[in-house]
Parts: sequence; structure tokens; C-alpha cells
Amino acid sequence: MAIVYSVIAAGVYGTSDYFGGLATRRLSVLTVMFWVHLIGLVAVGLATPFLADQLLGRDIALGVVAGLVGLAGLLMFYWALSVGPMGVVAPIAGLLTALVAVGWDLKSPDEPVTALTALGLVLGLVAVVTTSWPEAGDGAATKVSAKVLAASVAGGACFGTLLLIYDATSEAGAPWPVVSSRLATTVLLGGALALAPRVSADASAAKVPVVVAGLGDTFANVMLLAASGAAVTARQLSVVAVVSGLYPAATILWARFHLGEQLGWVRRFGMVCALTAIVVMSVS
Repeated sequence: MAIVYSVIAAGVYGTSDYFGGLATRRLSVLTVMFWVHLIGLVAVGLATPFLADQLLGRDIALGVVAGLVGLAGLLMFYWALSVGPMGVVAPIAGLLTALVAVGWDLKSPDEPVTALTALGLVLGLVAVVTTSWPEAGDGAATKVSAKVLAASVAGGACFGTLLLIYDATSEAGAPWPVVSSRLATTVLLGGALALAPRVSADASAAKVPVVVAGLGDTFANVMLLAASGAAVTARQLSVVAVVSGLYPAATILWARFHLGEQLGWVRRFGMVCALTAIVVMSVS
């Protein structure tokens, strides 16, 4: 089930990113992030009392830490995207997301790596990079500053660390960690938004994308939490990290079929690698 949850998380993350991106064409990034987190907080907060078996203070604390780490990663990732080439920033961040958990697995091996699992991990890492690789017309620059590179690496590492923190929570307490995570980030984003200068904008066209992004992002976090809980071993957690790191594929597919953007051969190759990796790791 860990792979199933990871696939769902990747698909919903990518969908949320796509609609969140649409919303930022009408509203500021800070405004979109605040509403995305607030909508997600309300949704998961209403559902959690009916889903969780217990409420532990440790899970709440870990959720707050996860929220802060995830928000820090998101801010660094968005900054790197705003000043650097997206086609370089996204693959680096996605690769680091997967490598954090894979590195943790190598540090604490608890079962032998089968040939199929190793092949699936390699294909997955290749897919993480190639699904967000720049195509002709993306405007990706060849030079990347040290600050952009550092922010890309740090942002991706934060996303990978988020998975490790979720893995440390109790399965019976899910999804309370997501509730405390969203509460912490909503309060911080709300405070930042209150201090930010007012900018007039037409929010009517952004309502639907913001709602979809808010519900999707929080549901994806719940699925990631479920995937980490279903991953019994460190090896399985590394598989979860690689599969969930394939979220750019969903964003690209939405852009292809909703906006009519063309899919180049590099990204097509990445899609094939992603599907092959999922199948291989499912049967290994």
C-alpha cells in the first residue's frame, strides 16, 4: 500500500501545484499560499476527528516541525524558481527530495536491496530529473548562481526531511500531524500577509484554482503521511520518497491537456521511466 499511497500523493501534489500556479497568475504567491493552507486546514481539521484513533502530543509537535520544515523548503524553492532557471531548479529540488530518504536508507539498512528494487530506484531518480527537464522554449539558462543552487538543494532537502518527520509519527494518530502542520503554516503565512503591502487584484478567476490547490495539497500530505506509515522498513521509505518525488509528471500532464503545452522527448522519456519504476518497485 505504501507505493499506492505514494502514487496518489505524487499525482495530487502535481495537480495542486498546477492549479496553485494558475492562481498565482491572478494573485500574489503569498496570498495563494495563505488561502491554500487555510482551506486545507479547515478541510483536514473537520475530517480528522473521524479518522484518527488517538491524539498524541508528540504527533502534534512533529506535525508543527513538519509544517515549518515544509514551508521553509517551499519558500526557498519558490525563490529559486523566481530568480533561476526553472528547468534546472525543479530537477535539483526533486532529486534531493528523493535522495534524502534514500541516503537515510543507506545509513540504516534493514533489509537487502534486490536487483529489481535497485533498478526501480535508479529509474525513479532518472524520472524525477527528466520529467522536469527544460524543453525548447522554456528559457532555461545554462548558468546557475551559487545562491540559486544552494536554495534548490536546501529546498529539496527540506521536502525529503518532511517525509522522514512524518515517518516518525504514530500511524494511529494520523492525520493529526497534518492538522498541526497546516495550523502552524497558516498562522505564519497569515501574519506575513497582514504585514505585506496591499495589492489590488481580481480574485474572482482564482477562486476555483485556489480551492483545488488547497484541498489537493492537504490531501497529498495526508497520503504522504499514510505512505510513510505503511513503509515498514527504511528501504520501503526510500521507495516512497522516489515515487512521491514524481509529482512534476502530474503538473506537466495538466499543462499538456489543459493548456495545450507540448511534451518534448525528454519529458516523454521521463514519463516512461516513472511508470516503469512504479511497476518494477511494486513487484520487487
